[in-house]
Amino acid sequence: MWVNVLHLNVQSIRNKVNELAVVLDEATCDVVLINEHWLLEDEVKLYVPSGFQLASAYCRSEPYGGASILIKDYIKFEIIDVSHLTCPRLLEAACIYVNTFNVIFISLYRTPDSNSNIFFTYLEYLLHFICNRKPKSKIVLGADFNIDFSKVNDVNTVMLINLLKSFNLYHVNDTPTRYNNIIDNIVTNLDKNCFRCCLWNYQISDHEMILFNFCVPSVTPMVKQISFRRVKENNVNSFAEQLSQFDWYSLFEITDTNAAFEYFINNLMCLYNYFCPMIQKSVNLQNKKKTGNSKWFDESLHNMRNIVNTLGDMLKIPAYRDNVALRNCYNLQKKMYRERIKEAKIRCNDTFINEANNKCLAAWKVIKLEAGNHFSTDDNLPQIAPDKFNDHYINIGKEILSKYQTNNNNSIRHSVYLANAKSSQVSFIFKEIDEKQICAIVKSLKPSKCEDIYGLSNKIVKFIAPLIIKPLTYVINLSLSSSRFPNCLKLSKSIPLFKKGDRSCVDNYRTITIVSVFSKILETCVKNQLMDFLDVNQILSNSQFGFRPGYSTVKALDNVVSQILTSFEDHEYLGLTLLDLSKAFDSISHDILLNKLQYYGICNDTLQFFRTYLCGRLHMVSVGGQDSSVKEVLAGVPQGSVLGPLLFILYVNDLPINLNCNTVLYADDTSIIVKGNCVHDVLSNTNRVINTASMWFESNLLKMNDNKTENILFSLRSIEMQDSILKP
Repeated sequence: MWVNVLHLNVQSIRNKVNELAVVLDEATCDVVLINEHWLLEDEVKLYVPSGFQLASAYCRSEPYGGASILIKDYIKFEIIDVSHLTCPRLLEAACIYVNTFNVIFISLYRTPDSNSNIFFTYLEYLLHFICNRKPKSKIVLGADFNIDFSKVNDVNTVMLINLLKSFNLYHVNDTPTRYNNIIDNIVTNLDKNCFRCCLWNYQISDHEMILFNFCVPSVTPMVKQISFRRVKENNVNSFAEQLSQFDWYSLFEITDTNAAFEYFINNLMCLYNYFCPMIQKSVNLQNKKKTGNSKWFDESLHNMRNIVNTLGDMLKIPAYRDNVALRNCYNLQKKMYRERIKEAKIRCNDTFINEANNKCLAAWKVIKLEAGNHFSTDDNLPQIAPDKFNDHYINIGKEILSKYQTNNNNSIRHSVYLANAKSSQVSFIFKEIDEKQICAIVKSLKPSKCEDIYGLSNKIVKFIAPLIIKPLTYVINLSLSSSRFPNCLKLSKSIPLFKKGDRSCVDNYRTITIVSVFSKILETCVKNQLMDFLDVNQILSNSQFGFRPGYSTVKALDNVVSQILTSFEDHEYLGLTLLDLSKAFDSISHDILLNKLQYYGICNDTLQFFRTYLCGRLHMVSVGGQDSSVKEVLAGVPQGSVLGPLLFILYVNDLPINLNCNTVLYADDTSIIVKGNCVHDVLSNTNRVINTASMWFESNLLKMNDNKTENILFSLRSIEMQDSILKP
């Protein structure tokens, strides 16, 4: 197996990413050793060509200089921290180890005006540290030493070569890399028979690029086993044809909800698995060489680059080196070439987005690629066992139940606060659903290809909907009439995604929860009827802007801003408190929620539906294709569900009425607004409201996160306070 390494002094990568991307694509590079990227630490991740990831980087605290290493996004690596052995403007280095190759890669830069003796001391420490860290590994070091290897009698050259020899290292390039000087080089301890070295035929800066290819013997192929469902058009059509001939007569004789749903799903999946089976395939990750830049790097750009190369080569000839007209022509052609590259890339991205079925998703793919956030899937996978994740989520419910039993004897119960909210004088009763309504709900599903726990996607269900509308309508109506939510739809699967911080901490992951497509359809039927009931009886607080038709985050923000502007016009002080809840959706007590539903008019048999919907739910976690064991969820509203958000806003519906102030809610985000003519009164009243809110949350088993609660005071009048009396 051959590994391709490119070394270059880029002299600022900011405006050269697209140029570099073309070179990396043509040279099929695996590793890139970069000097003088000129980037600061907070921006170095933003300038990474697509198909690569930033492996390691050294950045100065001010622009210029720097060293970094880029590596293909499917290659695993280990960062070797050498920051304690570097010095700005002297020796700047980044270092990684690739176990697959058993090679240490180093990108190193020495500034030309630095003290060479001090540099040699630092370099010796660096090489000694690396050789001791991985004594059996090979080394590939790409560097701009700013020491001319062609001057064989120069004292600095002799000292550098001897220092490298003392570590069994030697340089491999003897061709000038900047004018007539050999200051850029590859240093290695690889056997001379297993590598090739040459200069690349294009310059991004005034330094030549060095292409270094070496052979790695007996490398274990980077192979990944993937599973996918074969859902090609002919398979789906065969499935639909067979489904159209299926006799559902036996289903219509079943009167038990669980038995009916199981019969419906089992027969459907039997046909689906036969015509669209799961396939396992081995994927060789080394085949992922091209990054797709050839799509936009056309013949005209290739010709322009040849012109730039020709002009650059002419400037290297002593007779033309000082030719001002030729240099101006070269600079103009290079500027035009870079502009054309940028335009071609933009056109390619525009075409990709415009031709995509999901333009929003396509746009985000482009943004992530261009922002340098292209990471391998394996690197995003948590290093935590799926069962540990699942235990963490399940334990949230256990803690809630424990609190509920402890707080049962508190002086203030949730029912005391609930009594202040408006109740309904009529009871909520399910209505029968017809086929037309089911069709409309299925049609409203997004055409997603994401598979649920059964392997079905929205797209497939939408395609086969006309063929299953009668049995689907029957089982849904059976569920509503019997007030039973089917057990086979209670299983959900979560996929953890890393946010930030320590990867070994489960709290630093957010989850995407997947529920059955048929569960979404049934829940939508219930949600539509329940929302109509709540609207007609005016149950929901006007302060709640989340998960309601006609309400949005924009309207919530507009409400807050309008109140602030009004306070300015009235010359008032306005205190805004932003409350944050910890794990709010996961912390809902089922007993309290059911009690509140009953208070709002969901009684008797209908309440039993919601009891069976909440209780006995099962949950599992999937990490990298490995599933955890299945465990029962004891608290919270189902994540990823349709009914969950509506049940949550019903749970917090009586909060605003008990605070006696202006309140703006968007789901679990609560904004408290207190106005007045006296700043002291505003702050005192704000503290009073916060205390009331804290007591309400405690009674309802929700936890307020004091560390994330923010207090802001607005006024056009001068504010003079020695110490704020506002509690944090």
